[in-house]
Amino acid sequence: LHHLARHAVACFLTRGDLWVSWEEGMEVFEERLVDADWALNAGNWMWLSCSCFFYQYFRCYSPVAFAKKYDPEGNFIKRYLPVLKDMPSKFIFEPWKAPVAVQRKAKCVVGEDYPAPIVPHDAASKENMSKMSEAYAAHKAAAAEEEEGSARPRQPRESPPRLQRARDRHVTGAQHESDAGWEGGAVLGLNVVWCCTSQLRVRVRRGLLDYRHQPVKK
Repeated sequence: LHHLARHAVACFLTRGDLWVSWEEGMEVFEERLVDADWALNAGNWMWLSCSCFFYQYFRCYSPVAFAKKYDPEGNFIKRYLPVLKDMPSKFIFEPWKAPVAVQRKAKCVVGEDYPAPIVPHDAASKENMSKMSEAYAAHKAAAAEEEEGSARPRQPRESPPRLQRARDRHVTGAQHESDAGWEGGAVLGLNVVWCCTSQLRVRVRRGLLDYRHQPVKK
């Protein structure tokens, strides 16, 4: 799955439209991706959901505009969603807007051959941005209150159960013992950086990227 498609999926599932926990998406990618890597997967889901590392929640991917920008003819859609292969490019990103006659000619009637939208993107994204704004404001207020209050040292936070389970699948024996004190933040960030570079090295070795990390033309 192309990294831009991963971005769009992650944003749509979490803060963009559906307001589902990033851990749900992480688990699906962990199971389904052929290049799944625990640290890279978890880090990117936290990033795209604005749960960590990246906080510009007002920058929201549109599942329609984003696709139009990078694939104006809808070739990716036609290949992986053959039910839409005969839909005119004008409507392929929003087939529910095509006249019924056009849908029937393309043998793709929305609601019968292809599902109707599960959520109105414009309304859902605006509502979720408001939720994100409230969450950040509450977090900021709590941090200020804590700073003004007791000077007791903060207790380290435990990793979310799903994140811990996913990590445990990738950590065994001596590795687990060596980083038994792991806490989700700095080490995860370092793992993400390490995995990014290691993934690049693997792809260079496989002939998918050249030394400048550009795709190799077949």
